Amino acid sequence: MKKIIKTGDVELCGKVLKLPPSKKGKGHYFEILQKLVSQMDAMLSHHCKLLIFRVDLHLHEQSDTSEQLSKLFRRFKKRLTTKGIKRLGYVWCREQDQSDKHHYHVCFMIDGNKYRNPFHLIGLIRSYWSDGQVGSIWQPENSIYHLGRGDLQAYQEVFNRISYLAKVDTKGNKPKSSNDYGGSRIKPKS
Repeated sequence: MKKIIKTGDVELCGKVLKLPPSKKGKGHYFEILQKLVSQMDAMLSHHCKLLIFRVDLHLHEQSDTSEQLSKLFRRFKKRLTTKGIKRLGYVWCREQDQSDKHHYHVCFMIDGNKYRNPFHLIGLIRSYWSDGQVGSIWQPENSIYHLGRGDLQAYQEVFNRISYLAKVDTKGNKPKSSNDYGGSRIKPKS
C-alpha cells in the first residue's frame, strides 16, 4: 500500500518542499514524489545544470505490461550515448481514467550543459513512439524546465510542476502485474 500525502509540506531526501494542491484533493503518492526528488538530486550531483522536460505518451493498443516504454528508454539511452550523454534520469507513471487505454506521463532529466532545448530529444522520442506506430506523444504547456545546482527557488518550481506525476487521481486502474510508476536508478556522485 502506497503512502498518500495531502499536507502542504513534505520532507523528501532531506529537503522540506511545499506540495502543490492535488487533483480533486486526493493527494500525492509519497513513493513517486521520493523517486522524483532522488533522481533530480542524483542528476544534480553529476551535472551543475539540468534540462528537465515532460511528455505524455498514449498507446494505440492497451497492454498489461510496460514493455513498449522499456524499449523506448533503451533506444533513447543508446542514441544519447552516441551523442556523448552519459546518463539519463527519468521517472514515469501509468494512468488510466475513463479511457479504455492507459497512458504514461514521463519526466526526463538530462545534462543541461549539453542540451538547453529538448526539441531534438523530443524528436528522438517521437521517432520511436509515434513513427513506430506505438502511440501518440503530447507535450503539455510549460513542460520544459532549467535547473541549476543550488537554486532552491527553481528546484521548488520544478517540483511543483513534476509532482503532477505523483497525483493519486487516475492511478490504480491496472493489472496486478503492472507498476504504477518507475524510473531510472541514477546513483548520486560520491
